[in-house]
Amino acid sequence: MTAASLLGDTFLYTVLPVSAARLGLDAIAVGLILSVNRWARLLTNVLAARLYERFAAGTLIVAAICLGALSSAAYALPSALLLFLAARAAWGMAWSVLRIGTLLAAVESPSGGVGPPPRPGPPVPRPRPLAAALLAPLRVAALAAARRRPRA
Repeated sequence: MTAASLLGDTFLYTVLPVSAARLGLDAIAVGLILSVNRWARLLTNVLAARLYERFAAGTLIVAAICLGALSSAAYALPSALLLFLAARAAWGMAWSVLRIGTLLAAVESPSGGVGPPPRPGPPVPRPRPLAAALLAPLRVAALAAARRRPRA
């Protein structure tokens, strides 16, 4: 579930810095955009926990996934600093809800939050975000090159 939300976040971290000039953004704006979700998460963690006291976990998780997807889709709209900031804040809120829900599910599980013993992980712990981080700038560059190529 969270992989879909992380895709837009990872994409933004890798593509925004290299595409900033084309989007009309300076380095300060890029830093602000990339940091807003962290601030939003700090400010919304308590709110997310309170939401879990009032609403069903399934409902909140679906809402958070939808909010994360919508905020990621906003990156494809014509760039404007306020739009980017709002989308990043929304993504931060969505991530707070997902993260708090995961923690609450672990603590409230029948096993009392005690899971199976850890086993060796894969050589690359999170291959999808790594692939997104490595391939997103290449894809954006290819699309930009295709747009610049004269059509016959």
